[in-house]
Amino acid sequence: MRQVPGSSTKRGGARPRRRQLAALGLALGLLALPASVGHAQHVATAATAPTAATSPAATPPTATAPGPVGSPARRPRKVIVEPPAPVPDRAALDQAGESNLETNAPRHGLVVGLSAVAWQQVGTIDSTTGAGGFILRLGAVATPRTVLMLELFGMGFLAGSGDSYILSSQALSVMAQTYVAPTLWLRGGGGFASFTHAIEDKTNPDTFYNAYVRNGLGLTFGAGLDLVKWRRTRLALENTIALHRFAQGWIVDMGVGIGVTMY
Repeated sequence: MRQVPGSSTKRGGARPRRRQLAALGLALGLLALPASVGHAQHVATAATAPTAATSPAATPPTATAPGPVGSPARRPRKVIVEPPAPVPDRAALDQAGESNLETNAPRHGLVVGLSAVAWQQVGTIDSTTGAGGFILRLGAVATPRTVLMLELFGMGFLAGSGDSYILSSQALSVMAQTYVAPTLWLRGGGGFASFTHAIEDKTNPDTFYNAYVRNGLGLTFGAGLDLVKWRRTRLALENTIALHRFAQGWIVDMGVGIGVTMY
């Protein structure tokens, strides 16, 4: 076979050129590979990351209620819980009522009272006439409506005639007074009682009567109605009944009067 001059030189020069082009393309591909890989990873991350609209934490739970298929879920009903009614303070109400003149219940603290009473006495010891006297009270408030006190009452009678007569009568008692209504109160108690017995001394012409003090026990009861109230002061119409027992017999003192008490 005849060889054409210069043909081997062309083929030999084309192969190196193709190899150069292939190497250049491979280099360009290697340079572009990292960028394409990073772009692919970014696209994959963006596609798989949950969005705020589709994430479970961002989606509020909705209440479902039984209903027909396809109907929208009902919204939960709002439950309003009202606080319990406040309980009023009894002491505060009593204090406010006292300041506004709404009640006549006693105040807290000490109690001082004085009454002027017209008395009548009956009994088995001796005869007496009408008399006048007083009642002095000193105590303290135990509850908003109850008062504990010491009560001293005394009365004097006009001079009698005959062999003997009762000159005076007195008693010291521990009393409890309670309001059963806004202006009505009751009281009762017991203690010691005494009376002065005047007896004619016939052996001494210069002495007409000798006085003897007789001691015993007594019970006292009473009731009253507050007529006027001004701040801590009460003006009341009251009556008192005292039953006294002595060795010589018994005495009943009954009195009606006007009393002033400061609570």
